[in-house]
Amino acid sequence: AVFDGRAAPVTGDAEPAAVALLIAGPPEAIDAWLEARRLPPRPADVAARGGDAHAWALVRGDTRVPAIVVSAARADALAAVARALPHLGRQSWVAFADGRPVARGLAPAQPQTLTLDRDPA
Repeated sequence: AVFDGRAAPVTGDAEPAAVALLIAGPPEAIDAWLEARRLPPRPADVAARGGDAHAWALVRGDTRVPAIVVSAARADALAAVARALPHLGRQSWVAFADGRPVARGLAPAQPQTLTLDRDPA
């Protein structure tokens, strides 16, 4: 429901580079997973809001392929996030407490670069 498409589990370290990912787990495991792959850590805006679950979007390295990260301290908090996320798709990050969104926001815009496929001369 989060990606409006079919899902398939990915196990181990063999995540596909060209498909969007949904990464979910307890906070310590999520933080370690991101660090091991040299991906951006939990956004400061999210971490500062507290709560028992966080969700945020990121882009994976040079592939520019999106990922949604869900960090939840308990299984019931994860279930609440799963129900709410499809309705919060325009947000870059959301903090949850007791199953309800308590804060949300948009990531700052990133400058775009233009690459020409032809010689400009």
